[in-house]
Amino acid sequence: MVGEFGIPLDAIDLVKRQARAVDGVALMLTPAADAALLRVIGSPQSDTMVVARAVHDFLFVHGSYARATLSALLPAGEQILLDQVDVNANGASFDTRLQAFLTLHPEVVPPPITP
Repeated sequence: MVGEFGIPLDAIDLVKRQARAVDGVALMLTPAADAALLRVIGSPQSDTMVVARAVHDFLFVHGSYARATLSALLPAGEQILLDQVDVNANGASFDTRLQAFLTLHPEVVPPPITP
């Protein structure tokens, strides 16, 4: 069966399971788990959604000082993942965090809708 964007539902399910597995590995909080996350992030075969989860989890565990390590592993087109908005983060409101993200990455702001 194929999803609404022409992607097989089995492929979507696999990516979701891989992203959840990455979350579980990150919670192990061991050097081996860190190495596994870095392998996922640095692998060109990894799905972008899985890489995004691995980046999020690595930053969550290690804090912002890990940005330099991750930046070295991510290709130029995926550097934006370092600034992804965490909908569950404490502190500033979601709107404030989203606005900060859009300020850093104006290339993702959609053009205005003209009537």
